[in-house]
This record gives sequence, structure tokens and C-alpha cells, in this order.
Amino acid sequence: MTTISQTPFTPSGPPSQLKPTNFFCLLNARSVNNKSFFIKDFVIDRDLDILAITETWTQPDLFEQNLIDCLCPTGYLFRHVSCETRGGGEAFLYKQSYKFKNTTTTPKI
Repeated sequence: MTTISQTPFTPSGPPSQLKPTNFFCLLNARSVNNKSFFIKDFVIDRDLDILAITETWTQPDLFEQNLIDCLCPTGYLFRHVSCETRGGGEAFLYKQSYKFKNTTTTPKI
């Protein structure tokens, strides 16, 4: 589980430039390896605040910095959790103004 928080919003500039809402998107990528530039352009074109990506299909040792650089626009950060088996894997691509905190949950019995 991940907790997401954002630094407080302080309005500045003309009202036409203010962004009062947050834009969140979920993408089932079915492999990010051959889609990195498309994903990066998608985030930039839509000015997304957070993009959650499922099924990244990368192994922990194969997720190289080069791929992260291709996925991550300037001003964004990237978190990835690989899957031990083939397929799976999740990632978050988010603006630097957001703070992520990984948490664990225990099942209720």
C-alpha cells in the first residue's frame, strides 16, 4: 500500500494558470519496455500529476536507469515494484510536489 500526499497548494499567478484539481491516471501497460516514449508523452500532454502503471513486465535486475530516464519527464519522480515471476510489476510516475510513503498492511482475521 502507498500513501500519497502533496505539499500544500499555495495559489500564485493569474487565475487562468491555477490548477485546482489533481489528475490521476491508471495505465495497464502490458510491458513498458517498448512504450516508454509513448508513456512519457502521454504524461506531458495531459499534465498528469500521478500515473499508476500496472503490468510493467520487468524483472528487478532488468529495470535499468536508461528505461527510467525514457519514462520520466523532467520534474517527475519514479517508483517501481517488480514482480518475482514473469509479468506483473507496478510503478508510479508522479510530480515532485507529491510525497510517497510505502506502508504495509496486515490481513484481518
